[in-house]
Amino acid sequence: MGGMTAQKLGQDALIFFSTINPVAALGFYLHFTSGFSEPERALVARRAVFYAALVLVGSIVFGQLLLEAMHVRLASLQVAGGIVLFLFALKMIFAHHEEPKGTRGQDPSISPLAMPVIASPEAILAAVLLTDNAVYPISVQAIDTLLLLAVLLLTYLVFLAAPRISQLLGGGGIALLVQITGLILAALSVEIVAQGIGSLVSVPINHGSTEIHLPKW
Repeated sequence: MGGMTAQKLGQDALIFFSTINPVAALGFYLHFTSGFSEPERALVARRAVFYAALVLVGSIVFGQLLLEAMHVRLASLQVAGGIVLFLFALKMIFAHHEEPKGTRGQDPSISPLAMPVIASPEAILAAVLLTDNAVYPISVQAIDTLLLLAVLLLTYLVFLAAPRISQLLGGGGIALLVQITGLILAALSVEIVAQGIGSLVSVPINHGSTEIHLPKW
């Protein structure tokens, strides 16, 4: 398989699934498209997954080169992205105090659904680390890209099933799902920031080369 072992294949698939997290993204999707018609929801789903794919595949192709060119370490991206994710998680937790965000004048497909919900900070970090140009050949990077796209396709299918899930859960169930999702993502964002700060403290700054340790998933 061109350097891709079965163990790495399974591990990378699990990492992409857990960092993109289609189930958690569903809570955001239901919240931000409340009040949308079914055709509008389907359009938002397509656009959100498409733009997330652009961000994540772009991270695989250009992410490492861009960060090295700007002398930005992955740990710094991890901290910044974790903070952004935490702010969105707070909105989910306290959503019951606010009016539904899904109004016809707003398009949530790019922000927040495509990024930072689907193309989350940890998903971008995983895309860059799992396709490290210095470690993995092009064949392995291509297979990881296909794994990533497969998880995004699954996310799209979960979004399409949202109306049935919404009917099954009801209004109270959706509100509970949104708040639980927000709480989990808030805790995850704290872990992301903590790992990033730990890397920044333990790894010396080196502007000549980007020295990053793989986070513990």
